[in-house]
Amino acid sequence: MSWLLPSILVLSTRVLLAHRAVRDVQGALQQGFIGAPGRQWPSSSPVKYANASEADQAEMMKGVGCYCKKVASIEDCGSVKDEHSEKDPNRYKWYHEDQGLCCKLDWTSVFTFVGWSYKRQDTMDLCLSEVRPVPSTSCCHLKDKIGSVGLRVKKATAEAFVSTNIYYDSEKGRRFFKVLEFDMEDISESTDYTGQAVQAADAQGFVRNAQKAGMFKELQCSEVELVKDAGQCVLRTEASMECCCHQAALLEAERCLPRDGAPSEVSPVIVEGHYHETSEHSHRKGSITFGATPDRMDYSHIFPDFVRARDPLLADDPATSANESEMDFSWQRMDQWTSTCEATASVPYVTSSRHSKRVKSGTTCHRVGKVTSCHARYTTKSWTTYHQKHETKCIKYKFTRLCESGQALYRKQPEGTCAREPSQTSDGAVQLVDIGSLSFMCPKDYKSGTPGGHHYDRRCRCPQQSGCS
Repeated sequence: MSWLLPSILVLSTRVLLAHRAVRDVQGALQQGFIGAPGRQWPSSSPVKYANASEADQAEMMKGVGCYCKKVASIEDCGSVKDEHSEKDPNRYKWYHEDQGLCCKLDWTSVFTFVGWSYKRQDTMDLCLSEVRPVPSTSCCHLKDKIGSVGLRVKKATAEAFVSTNIYYDSEKGRRFFKVLEFDMEDISESTDYTGQAVQAADAQGFVRNAQKAGMFKELQCSEVELVKDAGQCVLRTEASMECCCHQAALLEAERCLPRDGAPSEVSPVIVEGHYHETSEHSHRKGSITFGATPDRMDYSHIFPDFVRARDPLLADDPATSANESEMDFSWQRMDQWTSTCEATASVPYVTSSRHSKRVKSGTTCHRVGKVTSCHARYTTKSWTTYHQKHETKCIKYKFTRLCESGQALYRKQPEGTCAREPSQTSDGAVQLVDIGSLSFMCPKDYKSGTPGGHHYDRRCRCPQQSGCS
């Protein structure tokens, strides 16, 4: 019976965890957090407190209060405590110069020590937003998953954000954030990679152009606090370049292109397989093997894997400036044969099944005083059974070449060219178009293969050696 107690403990733990999971989901359903697209909270992504509904705000700050103390200056109210994590609501401080207050969020539990000088406020207002002085030498880095730019800003407002997991009861899963936000008009200047100063109008225009291309949906600094920065605040790290693909290069196509060395024989090829049979566990096991087949031939020594050629079926588009019928495209060699099954055979094969059961293996007896007690002893017996099965397989194939004599099948590749600013390119090369404010884009009739580029198309690719991504 020694095995029974651990088993009961494991089972009890699993039942308890399952009960808690069901309770959490039921609570979320009752509160409308699951299946309610209008609710922002709970959310695994940080949600701005000021934009949330009153009900969501109450849940965001459940068990949390706002505490403030008097300070002489901003030096007595550091913006963030690095030793605390986002799980701690008191990680960030909120400074209010007009009132001489330094505030913080913290737990309202009687076991929480918030500090002797801190007093709890009636509302959360002083712990949700602040406007700190911005040093003229500070740099706000505007980032997203595509890229980053450095900006000088005149003003930035810190706002409280909160995230958690999707379950209503999971208060311990909350994360607290302090995010610096600014308006477009707050951008005062920047510096280009050349060291030349970028005035407010061009810096703002650069960000607006990036937003039109899908970048920087939120104007937020990656820093928690803007401090004096002796380094450069750079708008661009280098001259602009983009991978640009003509729209005709993105049209999917497979073509039979004339190729020197392409086979002249195009007659269908019949290949018959060889049937073999062996014995396995007193059952039959068959197999079919094939010799050399046309589809497995190595054509690399006959014609290359990649070529540049015109599209023989592409006509000129009068709506574009280029003549598509005279353009060269990149093509990749494809399989040259297709196959059909001409005859089948029933092929035997063997499957197995594993079995086990408890069987009596003897008797164990114990004597206590004058009393002898006996009980049966058991062991696990395992064995495998084998079964005969059959499946239908092809034993005769007909291979047909996809192209005529002297031609090979190729697929068009969406390959582009690395385009640069007009001042960085030579005559005749594809050049980026200047759209103002140090911003550039691929020319008309072209798509960009560079994330963050205007008219982006993920299919567009440039050769790695071109230097464009």
